[in-house]
Amino acid sequence: MPTIFDLLGIKNKGYIQFGTDLLSKQHNQTVAFRNGDFVSPTYTKISGTVYDSKTGKKLTDMTTKQKDTVKQMQNHVTTELSLSDRVIQGDLLRFYTPKGFKKVNKSDYSYKLTKTLKSLKEIQAEKKTSVLSKHKGKSTESLYKTDAPELSSSSDSSSSSSSSSD
Repeated sequence: MPTIFDLLGIKNKGYIQFGTDLLSKQHNQTVAFRNGDFVSPTYTKISGTVYDSKTGKKLTDMTTKQKDTVKQMQNHVTTELSLSDRVIQGDLLRFYTPKGFKKVNKSDYSYKLTKTLKSLKEIQAEKKTSVLSKHKGKSTESLYKTDAPELSSSSDSSSSSSSSSD
């Protein structure tokens, strides 16, 4: 989100966000993975093993400076993951009420697959906006023209035969 806000010219001070502005000079390029591993322009740590990100070689005899740098990166990753966990598991955003905030009723939303699919089918039945429904179930694939080599005439017969069975 910080990058999108920057691109749109929106000041994002006062918002709770995770991540960094990719366009910022202060952007931390360390990418954290859920299991605590990380990748940065200089070091990659996977399952406790540290690699040089540029060469891909395993670093076995690291200098004190290298160890300190990796430790700082690991602390950053651990902190980010811990803060994220606290917000999510503690449902802490329920206490966040910035100016102009409209409270969301959680019971209005379901993330269960069966309910979501049912809801989507109902919406599709009410508002037939898809290209397929606007063409009474007929494919518009034949209207698509391309010079992409992977879709050359040799593959046309296989794609048209598969679409005719739909």
